[in-house]
Amino acid sequence: MALSVRPASSSRHRTRRLRAALGSTATNSVGSALGYQIFFGNLYRKQLILEIGAQSETVGPTQKAIAAGIQYQQAFGQNWSGSSRSHRRSPQEGEGPLHGLRTELDFSF
Repeated sequence: MALSVRPASSSRHRTRRLRAALGSTATNSVGSALGYQIFFGNLYRKQLILEIGAQSETVGPTQKAIAAGIQYQQAFGQNWSGSSRSHRRSPQEGEGPLHGLRTELDFSF
């Protein structure tokens, strides 16, 4: 039985921190976003949000990005709510497409 060890700098297995779907830099860039929110279910305690956005640099080598996101949230009882968010961003120079998922359970008092 052989044991294989990969160096920590291996780009194939390197953990990447999940950044915002689109950059927040406003210098020399232009962008737009569109979203839709709907409430439904018994007493409107469920919520769905759909969003899409795009960003482009205006000077230098132009980098463009497109991102889409979806969020579902539901209330449980009086004080609990749960939500799940997902987003995907177009590939950037030197990296593949980014995608992420986040799930939360909140208690409000």
